[in-house]
Amino acid sequence: MGPALALAQSAPLAHATLAGIAGLLLIHGGLDEAVALLRPQVARAPSPALVAPFIEAGLTVFRRTINDGADLGLLTAMADCAIACPTALQTSHRRELIRLMESHSLGRRIPGLAAACSSIERVALFDTPADSDALVAHGLVLTAGGRFYRARAAFEAAHALAPTNLAAGLNAAFAALADGDVDTARAGFSLIAPGDEATVAQVAWPRAGNTPWPWAPMPPAMRAGFGALLPPGASWPRISLVTPSLNQGDTLEATILSVARQDYPNLQYIVLDAGSADASRAVIARHAEHIDVAVLEPDRGQVDALNKGFALADGALLGWLNADDMLAPGALFALALAALSEPDADIVHGACLVLRDGGLVGLQVPVADGRGLDTAGLADIHGRWLRGAYFLQPETLFTRRLLDRVGGLDASLHYTPDYGLWLRAAALGAGLAGTAWPSAIYRLHPAQKTAARRAMLAEQVAVRDRLAPLSPPDPAPLLHAAMANSPLRLLVMPHPAEPHAIADDAVAEAVVALAAEGVALRVDAAAQSAGGADLVVRITRAHDGPAWVAAIRDAGFTGPVIAWLFEDASDPIAHAEIATVVDLLLPCHAAAVPFLRNPHAAVLEPLPPPIIGLGARQAAQLFAAAKGPRSGHAAPDAWLDVAARFERRLTARAALIAPDEPPNSVYETLLAGQVPVVFAEYDAGTPSTLEASLPILRHTGDASRALALAEAGFDAAGAARRHAYAAQHHLLARRLLTLIGRLRAITVRG
Repeated sequence: MGPALALAQSAPLAHATLAGIAGLLLIHGGLDEAVALLRPQVARAPSPALVAPFIEAGLTVFRRTINDGADLGLLTAMADCAIACPTALQTSHRRELIRLMESHSLGRRIPGLAAACSSIERVALFDTPADSDALVAHGLVLTAGGRFYRARAAFEAAHALAPTNLAAGLNAAFAALADGDVDTARAGFSLIAPGDEATVAQVAWPRAGNTPWPWAPMPPAMRAGFGALLPPGASWPRISLVTPSLNQGDTLEATILSVARQDYPNLQYIVLDAGSADASRAVIARHAEHIDVAVLEPDRGQVDALNKGFALADGALLGWLNADDMLAPGALFALALAALSEPDADIVHGACLVLRDGGLVGLQVPVADGRGLDTAGLADIHGRWLRGAYFLQPETLFTRRLLDRVGGLDASLHYTPDYGLWLRAAALGAGLAGTAWPSAIYRLHPAQKTAARRAMLAEQVAVRDRLAPLSPPDPAPLLHAAMANSPLRLLVMPHPAEPHAIADDAVAEAVVALAAEGVALRVDAAAQSAGGADLVVRITRAHDGPAWVAAIRDAGFTGPVIAWLFEDASDPIAHAEIATVVDLLLPCHAAAVPFLRNPHAAVLEPLPPPIIGLGARQAAQLFAAAKGPRSGHAAPDAWLDVAARFERRLTARAALIAPDEPPNSVYETLLAGQVPVVFAEYDAGTPSTLEASLPILRHTGDASRALALAEAGFDAAGAARRHAYAAQHHLLARRLLTLIGRLRAITVRG
């Protein structure tokens, strides 16, 4: 074959002729000669006819070289040919090339080879079903094993197979970014949407090169990729970041490094510590080279520290990064590019990943619904804010001119200075610029301020009501048609977890009492029973969600739906979704009304729930069993035999009512003739209709002392008066009559 090979190499031949000669060489075992013949040809002009025999021969020839020093040039040539002509290869050859590249530190070419294939061919490279989720799972396994290039190829195959698979898209974009492929990452991030825990839990932790973020410097290729995106003649805007810290040494280092590893060329970083007693000061000292200004002095809280920091800032773009959050890879470049693209914008935002217990659990994409920044939207706490329509905060920057216009952050706010800033910015007509780039990682943990959800929401509601008060819907038009029917067909739906909680005696009494007022009452927990009703009242507990409303509508009901919120005091935030789908909210506590106010559902006057488990006859039996001489603080056997469910609430002649218990606890205690003793924190939620002769004792200290005070107020006449009050006002029939009377009054006023 020597003379023939020499002739073929010396004279230009058509590809078909070269392929024919190579085929003869392969048949007769001239693999080295075939490689020598084809290698220069495919380097100049790769074609399927030449690449196929070149790869077939080259794989065998390369394996022969491994023991005496692998011919990496040959392997590289085969990889380049395969990328140029992917259709020329058999699937087995592609797999073998990937294995060899991974084994010989040429893995960086693996994603390119996979990307050159069709979607079906990509899937065939992996031993997984042709399913996007299976490919993502396979990619996560490869990532955990440090096989990052093969993992990237798996993620990109999953994304090509299912472009709307958020986990596939995020994984593919982060893997490309880790390799320095900023253009591919940017294109991938542009397609992302908000993600829940089940989806984002399938996203691998971001990397810089092969090291988890933020524990390694930004790779030069990544830095160069961002530099290539800077518009001609532009310069990177000056950014000033402020980090306030107090006793957060366990997370502060990651925060500082996430800023330092940005490698952003025009950054001022300011860190303030108010006097930490943990390792924070040591962390700040250890990373002094990454910090431009360190302020180590007491302050009056986070907002005071932030205002101090902003007074020292010299950037055109400002932001703050709390000591338990992080910037994501490339965040400052992405935000700066967004700001350069819209120079009139005052707020620049990216997307924000959510971290809990070391794993990603969510992705929030601000204004993904396209409504932008407006006071009405920000004021809709239930319909938009709590559902992730806006910012988690660390993914945002704002201009110095905006901060100066609003006069700095509101120092009176403890939990929500960012919300106050956004509301004031919206009122000024501030412009918004955004990028889908995941720009920050927001950490959830029990020690953070916002973990105090009730206190945080209370402050947010107060800020909302001061800066952008809502105009709630008028309930009269919603009720007018239904209330005009005679008889009014009322369906009361018990909670589905307790479909038989309303005693038969209570229902029978209520049916008779309401019939006298022109109301036909039915009690049924099944959504299908709503079809023939004029008005539906459903007993709703926290975290029920909105699906039950859809079930009622599917049953053919078109009238008003009232959610009677039995747990509005214990968790008003949990009613956020319900408020957006029902027509009217019926709270139990006056203190819950500001939390519930929204532009979607009218909020009715608070009405504590009935003692739904009892009718008048049963109530009398319980009172008879509860009274009588007793000693100590153990509930009597007779009482427990009749009503074991009161065991925890009633002790001797008084009941200690915990702050998160429903008002039923108060009325059940009165029904037993006893004196309720409630914790001080419960005061805001305690029903205000009790007569002065029926006191509620405030427990602010020693429990035994509170019980003793209740004992002192116990006598036969007082017990009877307490029982009579509860029986008259708080059983089912009376509560429903009160509700119907109020609804009719609304329609008359309307």
